Amino acid sequence: MPSWGLSTIAFILGLIILSGGAEALIRGAIRMARLWRISPVVIGLTIVAFGTSAPEMGVALSAALSGKPDITMGNLLGSNIANTGLILGLGALLTPLSVRLRMLKIEIPLLIVVSTALWAFAAKGHLGRPAGLLLLITFIAYCLTLYRHSRKKPYTLQIEFEKSLRDKDSFWFDLVLVIAGLAGLVIGSKSLVWGAENIAMYLGIPELIVGLSLTAVGTSLPELATTVAAARKGQADLILGNIVGSNLSNLCAVLGITACITPIDINPDMLHRDFPVLMAFSLVLLPVMRIGMKVTRWEGAALLLSYSVYVAFLAVF
Repeated sequence: MPSWGLSTIAFILGLIILSGGAEALIRGAIRMARLWRISPVVIGLTIVAFGTSAPEMGVALSAALSGKPDITMGNLLGSNIANTGLILGLGALLTPLSVRLRMLKIEIPLLIVVSTALWAFAAKGHLGRPAGLLLLITFIAYCLTLYRHSRKKPYTLQIEFEKSLRDKDSFWFDLVLVIAGLAGLVIGSKSLVWGAENIAMYLGIPELIVGLSLTAVGTSLPELATTVAAARKGQADLILGNIVGSNLSNLCAVLGITACITPIDINPDMLHRDFPVLMAFSLVLLPVMRIGMKVTRWEGAALLLSYSVYVAFLAVF
């Protein structure tokens, strides 16, 4: 078995390469799309929305194809739990978050429905191709609906895309960014999964716990960085959109594509421990956001505390 130090280095190095690859892929793809005169709306709904879940996609596919379903499911469920408890909680602590009425009517109910359906699929013991296809179709339908809505009322995020694209680069430079980003996702995800697997073996803890904690928080670092940056710039509405959008993308697009490629076995422990926590964090968003149409600092602190209790429970039990 590889040493503890080598496994840790592989995990950290994989995380760095994975994050860098995702950033390069998003940047290159956005600029190429703009060169082809694709609208910012379409870019936001496709490249960026899916690109922010690129680390989860890399880890999910790499782990699933390597016969590590616990890391696959642990990473995706753990990322969603971390996004809501850790990152949303931290964002609300930094600045109170205003809530759009549309999010209460569409995104949050959809997230609850998808989480419930996924739990029902998982109760059968595995996530097969039909379930994966249904999740993927749901994500595509959501994107189409969002696109139709955005044509009537552009999002603030579109303005941010335009600001980030003022400096023009050549097509070949953008193509190199995309290729480098894809290579980074492949190499980084393999290194991270290998490191996580050996850390689990070295510490004598299940791979599922590693997926729910280490890899989950690691692949959620892009969302954390976005949250901190948006809070500093006073763009509180972008924080909620980023987190809820990432959660939907993880469950529908990432898990859907992964299950379509290779069926995923479900660890029974997840059914009575992690899925209920995922549902609880999804359900609590409705009353938290509806009261005063904002997420206050004390509510953010409550989310952080809840997430800390969950992680402590994983560590102890």
